[in-house]
Amino acid sequence: MKESIAPMPRMYQFAVFARTIDGLHASQIQATAEDYQECISGDLSARTVGPNTDIQSILNFCEFLNSHEIPLGLSSVERGFYRRTAERMVRDGFLPGTVIQQFDQPGTTEDVALPVSTFPVLCETI
Repeated sequence: MKESIAPMPRMYQFAVFARTIDGLHASQIQATAEDYQECISGDLSARTVGPNTDIQSILNFCEFLNSHEIPLGLSSVERGFYRRTAERMVRDGFLPGTVIQQFDQPGTTEDVALPVSTFPVLCETI
């Protein structure tokens, strides 16, 4: 009897995504984030994954890289990741220095238990 080999469903976890980005050279971050965004978009369209907070957090970070605007409502973990990544990218010339200035402005982020985005819900629009 032949054994069925079914593809494993993809799971996207923000913590894994953040560790992946942390391990990259600054020059590789944008392309890697775009690859994640493309995979997530395809999986959402094919309905092989459903929208969840991890996917939303990854897509929000991708939006941040394109807009250079820090979203409101980041958790302290997300805020640390955004800042750490932005500092590396600014230092190496991949983001404008104005991005870092946003972290020092009061009211740009708040500590919340669950990530909440001010960006449109990308999961529902893909």
